[in-house]
Amino acid sequence: MRDDFPTKIKDALGRRVGFLCSNPDCLMATVGPHTDPASVTNLGVAAHITAASPNGPRFNANLGANERSGIGNGIWLCQTCAKLIDSDSSRYSVEVLERWKTRAETNAGERLNKQLSGDNKWEAETAGNRETIKQNGCYEKKIDGYTIRYFLEGDNLHIEQELANGSIGYYIIDKNGNILDHKLPYALEEYSVEIDPSLVLNRIEMALPDGAFRETILMKWGKKAVLVWDSKRRLVDMHFEKGFRIDNIRKVFVIEPPQFSR
Repeated sequence: MRDDFPTKIKDALGRRVGFLCSNPDCLMATVGPHTDPASVTNLGVAAHITAASPNGPRFNANLGANERSGIGNGIWLCQTCAKLIDSDSSRYSVEVLERWKTRAETNAGERLNKQLSGDNKWEAETAGNRETIKQNGCYEKKIDGYTIRYFLEGDNLHIEQELANGSIGYYIIDKNGNILDHKLPYALEEYSVEIDPSLVLNRIEMALPDGAFRETILMKWGKKAVLVWDSKRRLVDMHFEKGFRIDNIRKVFVIEPPQFSR
């Protein structure tokens, strides 16, 4: 018996990547016009990351039927790449496919954000040059379409970020770029974490009650992330060291390599 995706999940997988193949070496458009003006041609496939049935490629017996047919186990591909990943499951592992999926959704989100409001990114490491901020002085400026209000108290920078839709985030950041306390504009479980693969040195997972787990990610340049995920892999707690940024439009915490000056 196969745990196939419902039509709603298939449609969501395609839409989340702009109906482009998620293989970064392909990126083929998978939908287009049909000779029937009321129809479309679809060359895309909602492929399973872990197989829909036993003996299939990358099958995971630990998943339940709902997880196996859920959106977290799907990736949008063209028909050729869908066949390719199942023909060589050793090369196209779960980790590889999840990386493709994350990159494809990230790229689609960035394309959409630029169309909606430009490059709408807010750097958590800074809100201007600290040396120009007077102690206990209140400031307000526009950064990438956001309204930012901030003041410096000792070594800690307090920042209030107002999004275009009126949602408010508040952050207290130390001199090293670590967030000491925060109030996000959206629920934490709505956020994902995006880490440049070139940074990662080691990942350590520790099981917690009720299917939750803690993930510690050690990175180059002193960066570190400690993430707690629930059984549905929703973020329930996080701590970052040595800088990151928050993209509140895509609801993503982003960790990138440092910018080296010359």
